[in-house]
Amino acid sequence: MLFENKERVRTTPMRRGEREFDFYDSSALPPFATYRTILNEWVYELPVCDRNEIISRFKKGGNAEFEATLAELVVHAALRRGGYLIDVHFGRDGAAGTGDPIPRAGPSSAHSCATSRGGHSQC
Repeated sequence: MLFENKERVRTTPMRRGEREFDFYDSSALPPFATYRTILNEWVYELPVCDRNEIISRFKKGGNAEFEATLAELVVHAALRRGGYLIDVHFGRDGAAGTGDPIPRAGPSSAHSCATSRGGHSQC
């Protein structure tokens, strides 16, 4: 799970220089609770062997890594909702910097690629 189910009491805005993950993980405001729920659901939709890699990149990277990982997750979620079956390739060939949700079956042929920075583990 990306965001644990815990009590949150913070109602203040994000501080300058604060990591996005830390802010979203600490805020008690209802819109951010909804955001956490959505991201947790999307992470759960990933193949089991890719979840830990994505969670680690969200939690341990800086804001640029958070945003790049979020982009990959959004593309994956959008393609799934469009009726595609997705093959996820998070640098399994050993090449850093690739995170490609690739549709393999769906309503029409398409190819989409989201790329992020950083190394990726193999499944």
